[in-house]
Amino acid sequence: MIKIQIQGEIFELEPKDIIGSVTINNLLQYYTGEDGNSHGNITIPLGLSIETWYQYLDFLDYNQPTIGALRVIDYIDNVSQTKIWCLLYYKLLRKQYGSNHNDTIKDTLIKIVSDNTQYIPYEVLPFNLLDTFETMLPRIKEMSTTTGNVLPHNNVKHIINTLFSPYIANIVNNINNIKHTLYDVTNGYVNKIISKRLILRSLTGGHEVLNSEIILHYDDDDYYNFEHASYPLKLIGETAFISPRIAAHYQNINVYDIGYENFIYCPDNKSYLQYWLDTQNVNYIMQASCSNNNNITSILTVEPLSKMTNTKKYNIHNKYIQYEGHQTEITITSKNNSYKLLCYNIPSTYDRDYYIYLPYEYDPIIKVIYAFSV
Repeated sequence: MIKIQIQGEIFELEPKDIIGSVTINNLLQYYTGEDGNSHGNITIPLGLSIETWYQYLDFLDYNQPTIGALRVIDYIDNVSQTKIWCLLYYKLLRKQYGSNHNDTIKDTLIKIVSDNTQYIPYEVLPFNLLDTFETMLPRIKEMSTTTGNVLPHNNVKHIINTLFSPYIANIVNNINNIKHTLYDVTNGYVNKIISKRLILRSLTGGHEVLNSEIILHYDDDDYYNFEHASYPLKLIGETAFISPRIAAHYQNINVYDIGYENFIYCPDNKSYLQYWLDTQNVNYIMQASCSNNNNITSILTVEPLSKMTNTKKYNIHNKYIQYEGHQTEITITSKNNSYKLLCYNIPSTYDRDYYIYLPYEYDPIIKVIYAFSV
């Protein structure tokens, strides 16, 4: 037991209750000193009111997320308990506002965390309130690497519904809801899957269903974008997809925005990108190239994005680290390109007899595709 003194009164906490508390553990080290006294012989004084301390004990014993308890959690600097508190309060707000008012719930929680703690709200909010890749990725890493847990299905569903277009989300969610075997999927859904860059692999690793040309060279504006219209994009030659977050890692490359949340890298660092649009039969076809050696007609010039303006939203908390991800043992090869497939979260079949990987980011410099296991 660990003894805590609050306004002259002595309380005892279980060791499990101080795990993650920076303040208490620092004080334990301070009061222990070099003589090696045991924790049981130490009383740690904390400058808290007795009222808020009792609220904190109710949080520990009865899962009651009061503001007083949150202030104590902040005082003892326990980020894991802050996340638990936010999840409990989130459930209360859902009962109050209903499940269709996530924006109101999110705004309310952000204000409470900002007003009562030292933490950045997006570091401690429930996962289902995180609404960008940059806010999700640190939490995914934490859950996958620190605890070694497979990402829960409801979290995966939130990722798909938030970061990908409704069309993509419907394809993946329908497969997951029906729980097809790999045989059923490849016979019933193969056209949609192949056309949208999903990568399938059997549980034994002995069978893969993928189309390297589509994965590396084709995209649609409705892959990330929440538009319903679809305009196929084809990359020519050495032109390659790249994400702005990854582009921010490199200092001497040009990155081009060709619309629909698609960003392209040209290995020869041309200062422009040429492309053509064929609008016959209202079927827009876009081909992107770094050179004009492909008989492209109707040439338009696209200036490269300024790295200072394009990547400023990617802060130091989400700095890109090369090859950071879980191995899949899958290599995507097409023409002269060969990309390794890494996964942000721990790969899981989610009770199927195969894996589904959904690509999200590309690094054409080191030839890596980063995907979600969904």
